[in-house]
Amino acid sequence: MKQWEFEPRLTRSPPLKAAILWGDPSLVEIYADRYLNALRGDLSVLKLYYDEFNLNAAQAHISSPGLFSDGNLLVARIDKKTDAKVISSLLEIVKKNAASYMLFIYEAEDAKAKLASFERGEKGGEFYAVVRFYPPKTIEAVKTLIDAAAKKGLELGDAQARHLLKMNENNLSFALSDLSKLEIYDKTGSSLIDFVGAGYSDGDCFRLIAALVDKRPFYGELESLFLRTDNEMEILLELIRSFRQLFSFFCAMRLGEESRDFLGYALPKDIDEARKKLASRFRRPQWVYIFETLSALEFSFKQSETREKRSLLYAALIKFQTNIL
Repeated sequence: MKQWEFEPRLTRSPPLKAAILWGDPSLVEIYADRYLNALRGDLSVLKLYYDEFNLNAAQAHISSPGLFSDGNLLVARIDKKTDAKVISSLLEIVKKNAASYMLFIYEAEDAKAKLASFERGEKGGEFYAVVRFYPPKTIEAVKTLIDAAAKKGLELGDAQARHLLKMNENNLSFALSDLSKLEIYDKTGSSLIDFVGAGYSDGDCFRLIAALVDKRPFYGELESLFLRTDNEMEILLELIRSFRQLFSFFCAMRLGEESRDFLGYALPKDIDEARKKLASRFRRPQWVYIFETLSALEFSFKQSETREKRSLLYAALIKFQTNIL
């Protein structure tokens, strides 16, 4: 089922008993919220995300008659290949139990092949929908950003929405994330969008660190950061935060934990994998030296004249690339 086919089914009464969503992460999140908002009554919710998913617990929850609520809702997120029988068993229970609903978000690589049979099956029934979301075209992404901003009480014009998308390499997920940052300031504007929207741009600190590790020229990455701000201390502090996050990735991989365990939220899968890969390039002794050097540089910044700070930053990065990394 396509997005436009799913739209009218969200407002139909009674609501769909189950929705299986996959595809573009940003649109999946938007329509997952819309599906949940379409459900009525006081539902008992069980959320099983990624490694927390347990089939027995899921089946038990949606099999319950819902004695202390208006019904039961299972919200599951899976990013590993899962036997189709798991999904079909849950759908069977939801179909038979009038008090149960399910939102199943499938993020595994075999989604297209695995969900094809369910998509064919739902065309003959009315109780569930399988929806694939394709990356939105620019005009669709702009409208989505403007609508999302309006819900947050922000006035975002067409030009500003396009600028925010451009800052995030036309990735709607990242642009929507930056709206939350704009909400903190309770205003919009090109300069503010430049400031908050550079987190995943070409000039962000993770790309700078990647260039250092790969022994590639890093001057272009650093100059991109200077286009956002002339304050060398701001760039240094962002660099320190980025290294700290990479160190958290480094530790988590050795403890068998996921990034959402220490970040408190799930990064987009491609970003998560890229940061794991970058963190794995470091050896344990290097971290101590890195943070000692960055701390010393921060102290030097506080003691130095403004005109000296940029030279100090360049010198430190060259030292990183040649002697540390």
